[in-house]
Amino acid sequence: MRKLLVVGLVVLLAAGIAGTRSTQAISYPVSPVYGITCNGITQSNGSASVLWDRDTAAGGQNTENLKYLVTDGAGKVLFSFDDIRSVGSTANPVGFSYTAAPDFNPIRLLLTSPAGNGLPEQVLFDLTGECAGLPSVIPMPEPDETEPGCDVLVPIPDTAVGGTFVADAPVYWKPGQLVEPGVTITAGNSARVIGLDASGEYYQILWVCDFLWVPANTLGPNYDAVWNGAPLPTGAVESSVEESGDEE
Repeated sequence: MRKLLVVGLVVLLAAGIAGTRSTQAISYPVSPVYGITCNGITQSNGSASVLWDRDTAAGGQNTENLKYLVTDGAGKVLFSFDDIRSVGSTANPVGFSYTAAPDFNPIRLLLTSPAGNGLPEQVLFDLTGECAGLPSVIPMPEPDETEPGCDVLVPIPDTAVGGTFVADAPVYWKPGQLVEPGVTITAGNSARVIGLDASGEYYQILWVCDFLWVPANTLGPNYDAVWNGAPLPTGAVESSVEESGDEE
């Protein structure tokens, strides 16, 4: 069983709450103390209270939404709940369990009063914590344009094509073997795509002058002015390219 890492957080109200707006977002007469664990969110202040105090509902419903959202480092939704109550209502904040398990750090708890009825969204809490044993999603650096490019430093096959990540991609140093510590390339990044492995399940890419592997279903064509949506290569990676990617 994965060991829990509880992050005790003494919570301060967001600057927008502490301001002098005549119509403030949901407020906390007594602040909660939230903790982030691998399985859920804890709330350890038994005296904490929350007050719904602005009307953000259309049509004269006189209600406000306290929206809970918990995501992991890859953006996976672990918990989402809309607590809609009449203005003037009060309650005691409590902890809760996730409805989905996290895969990556950091875990983020975001509480908001969404925009509505002419009033803007206001952030009430925006907290992060970690679950022991999970890898972290770390944005990989783009190549330094002032340094010689990879077309000079490493041999790139003529069949390589520019691709764009359509989903977050865990990185492998060879098919089926994740890099350690775990690294994920986030959706929207681009890379030079070399070709498929023998199984067709992984693409080899050139990323920051390294040959790495990612799941094939995380990549799609690059529609920029250079590649114009060119189809990704479907041929198997030549052994010479694969071996150069394994060298340290």
